[in-house]
Amino acid sequence: MKNTCFCRCFKTQKHSFLTLENMLQQYLTTFAGNMKNCITEYRKIEKQEFWQSVTKAICPCCKQKFLHQKRIPLVVLEQWSNFILQSKEKISDCCDFEELYNCIKNIKADNKIKGIGELTIYDTAFRLGIYLNKLPDAFVYLHANAIIPGYTKSFIPTKKLVDNFANHNMPAYMIEDFLCVFHKNIIEQSCNILIIKEKDK
Repeated sequence: MKNTCFCRCFKTQKHSFLTLENMLQQYLTTFAGNMKNCITEYRKIEKQEFWQSVTKAICPCCKQKFLHQKRIPLVVLEQWSNFILQSKEKISDCCDFEELYNCIKNIKADNKIKGIGELTIYDTAFRLGIYLNKLPDAFVYLHANAIIPGYTKSFIPTKKLVDNFANHNMPAYMIEDFLCVFHKNIIEQSCNILIIKEKDK
């Protein structure tokens, strides 16, 4: 079945491309257009339905549970959704994605919600950021499968990445998605793929 949702409800397979540029070309051909289209569709969904769906990890387009959150018990997602919705006004007032992300992260910490990790925090912030028109810009957020071998911080300034990404005009949220999609290749080929500019290490 063709993947038609941004949530990537269908698992992606390991790719056999040996260079960073090969992987970028494959990503731009296979995933980037789909992401752009789904972001457009997400913004058409009625506000209350959108908030209710994404905070419970349900794709508002296909009504399936988001792949990244499929193992989180429903009771935990219900709890998570309730705390997010209680802070809806505060979240809506965030001036950019960085503030939005930190707001979502603090909700988790303040309420000591067990079963919600960094990936769900990012995914929730990103999905709400789509609707609020506050997408990642200056930083690429790293978590779970979206990693850079040897880099231990939870986010990296986009200016520290090699020029391949800028050459393709890839926004930060697409770079995060690229790292997630091709994480197995990136881990295996870490010695051959220089993602962080040497001068900025």
